Amino acid sequence: MIKNSLWIIAVIGLLVTGCISKPADSSGGITLDQAIAEAAKQIDERIEAKTKIALLNFSSPSDRFSVYVLDELTANLLDSGKMIVVDRKEVDLIRSEFEFQFSGDVGDDSMQELGRMLGAQFIVSGSLTEIGGDYRIVIRVLNVQTAAVAVQYRADISADRRVLSLLEGGRSGGAETAGRGQVVNNNTEQLSKKTESSIPDNFVRVEGGTFQMGTVSGGNDDERPVRQVTLKSFNMSKYPVTQKEWYEIMGTTVRQQRDMIDRTWSIYGEGDNYPMYYVNWHEAIEYCNRRSQREGLIPVYSGSEDNIICNWNANGYRLPTEAEWEYTAKGGNTTMLLTEYSGSNSVETVAWYDGNSGNSTKPVGTRAPNSLGIFDMSGNVWEWCWDWYGTYPSGAQTDPHGASAKLEFDGFGRVIRGGSWGNFAAFGRSAHRNNSNPTDRGSGLGFRVVRN
Repeated sequence: MIKNSLWIIAVIGLLVTGCISKPADSSGGITLDQAIAEAAKQIDERIEAKTKIALLNFSSPSDRFSVYVLDELTANLLDSGKMIVVDRKEVDLIRSEFEFQFSGDVGDDSMQELGRMLGAQFIVSGSLTEIGGDYRIVIRVLNVQTAAVAVQYRADISADRRVLSLLEGGRSGGAETAGRGQVVNNNTEQLSKKTESSIPDNFVRVEGGTFQMGTVSGGNDDERPVRQVTLKSFNMSKYPVTQKEWYEIMGTTVRQQRDMIDRTWSIYGEGDNYPMYYVNWHEAIEYCNRRSQREGLIPVYSGSEDNIICNWNANGYRLPTEAEWEYTAKGGNTTMLLTEYSGSNSVETVAWYDGNSGNSTKPVGTRAPNSLGIFDMSGNVWEWCWDWYGTYPSGAQTDPHGASAKLEFDGFGRVIRGGSWGNFAAFGRSAHRNNSNPTDRGSGLGFRVVRN
């Protein structure tokens, strides 16, 4: 589904700006392929194992030349097997977002910004320059936070047929860099505008704020201690993901999902506008990434199994955190008077549960919304959240992401919220907590998505 897990995330982008080792004469340099192989070897030797690397940019007079260097360096690093090289599709997405060209000069600060967006620890920068009849290549690895140089490779390369042929390609165009720092500022503004305009119509902007998470009295012990939680703004879908939306991205029907478990199990509501169910947590994560890729957004998730990593700065689709879910269910900062269920103290008004569902899911949006205009947060289907389930900590928190790992004390599943068509009304309370194994596919397990 998603690539192997990584504990250290690094991004390597290539820009070439410098000068290099001393050639005996202008025709005595090594070949381009030798230089790339040597650079890859140095990176492999000096950067820690299991580091994730993304090659972003190489500055040269020719796009063809730059693409060749990126492809060959990628191949060399993959061959070593020591590090994880990010998929080119993911790199292409961020290039597209930033209108990033293969061969143009890009400042270190711009590269660092891209690195931070990818959750990276390292980037690479450098340049190709002509020296007499030959060329000098520099490839350097930078720390994203400090810009300190971790690796710097230098070599003179011969102007042989391959080099001259690649350089004949010329630059295909693209905006020139007006000055260090200017590109990232302009592109960040463009990215922000594009992201805002691309939020689907059936999403609601949930303005950030501070709320009391949990239950003071009544409820269950795992809803305490109540503490103050502050969240940034985000966008949440009005409805759980429907069967139509699921099929368009994943290509399976609710019956096919059911068949992955047991063909004899029942179908509890079927149709385009019914919520999708029989979906496990990993499949919900995959849906988010696939939808992000389809819409030209930066995927949020990487890793595999119990070691999925979330890039909180990416603009793609993701599952809400448990705190985001409860904040939204309680009406965000729009509600002066808290209600027991999402939008009402009357479960009949806002939820499909075992007392009124007729033993089935119902089309989304057929009960009243909460004060934010968001439907079905109480009842219909349980909704997967990002977090591992665990004991609430004491003290105020800002943008919490739940328990740190599956094996943490009493954290044995991913959080699910909201109750379902087959549960008692109490399960649909806004503060009620539950969890399920991330591999579980249940007749009441669905999800909704958010965007930053």
